[in-house]
Amino acid sequence: SEPSAAQPPTTAPASAASATATRPATPSPRGAPSGARGGPASPPAGGSRGLPSIGPSAGDPFGDPDGWDELTTRGDPWAKAVLAALREMQVQGFAADLGEGDVRFQISVCRDGSIDAVTRKGGTASADAQAAVVAALGRVELPPVPRDLAAHMRSDCAKLRYTFVWSAGVTR
Repeated sequence: SEPSAAQPPTTAPASAASATATRPATPSPRGAPSGARGGPASPPAGGSRGLPSIGPSAGDPFGDPDGWDELTTRGDPWAKAVLAALREMQVQGFAADLGEGDVRFQISVCRDGSIDAVTRKGGTASADAQAAVVAALGRVELPPVPRDLAAHMRSDCAKLRYTFVWSAGVTR
């Protein structure tokens, strides 16, 4: 058989499987097997057996899609500083005015606060405006990730699971 036939057609199913794997398991009814297919149960997400846990990604801006909103809602100082840095970002047009529209993006931040990668998520702005926003993000200096949040990162850099929107010179 051909190697390509064994590969999934897109990466979406793998992403969905990864997202499902990070969610806490639903408790099984009494008398039911505790692990998958009757095997032993894995330890709770908190790492200690027998202690309740809210899961590895609940409230985590690097794993929970609502984690960033939770940080900003409760007034987290790091999240406020990140938003302030993004709002102060100076976006310069290359050959012309940036025009109307918005740019949607996600960022991967490193523990030291540097932006490792920018993922474009669409928007209505021109290609030139989108490129200008990505270039400006490369010059933004964010504060270092606090230890409690950095503990959720699986490596030195991780993507914030939030889509930021830049329009008319403001990021939200």
